[in-house]
Amino acid sequence: MSEMTAPLAELKPSDQRKYNTRKREVRCRIKKQEKLMKGISTVLSAFQQALDKVSTIEGVALILGGSLVRPLFVYDITVTHGRFDSGSVKGHGTTKLAQSVSRKAVRALISCGAGSLSYTGPTKLFLLVRCPCTLNLPLDFAPKREFRYSKKVLYFYDG
Repeated sequence: MSEMTAPLAELKPSDQRKYNTRKREVRCRIKKQEKLMKGISTVLSAFQQALDKVSTIEGVALILGGSLVRPLFVYDITVTHGRFDSGSVKGHGTTKLAQSVSRKAVRALISCGAGSLSYTGPTKLFLLVRCPCTLNLPLDFAPKREFRYSKKVLYFYDG
């Protein structure tokens, strides 16, 4: 407690180094969390675009990792009452579903320590939308037919 009340000039050099290291770690964590939240907001806008263009969506998978082949975390979000028909409720329903999905994803990502300093490799956030293969995809989305992931999956159900 005396470290906090004493000015930095009066601290011992070893305490000052510890203080500066801690400040640097906190700044780095804040930066990583901001980057993660920016990625989530980008994915959320892409998800809302997919809801506008795709008539039926059965579920969504959020994948956090360096690539789709070796993900760190996989979050599978399934709509439990069947398919979500975005064509019948264009504004409010799509926004509500997208917000629900993003809230669950953000809670899960932060509680699992996603974006932490323990994993130093490059981390990307992928959004996979499960829908029928007969539809015309938006240009921003690339098809991944019968995609399988080998990591442990966290399942969420939106009812």
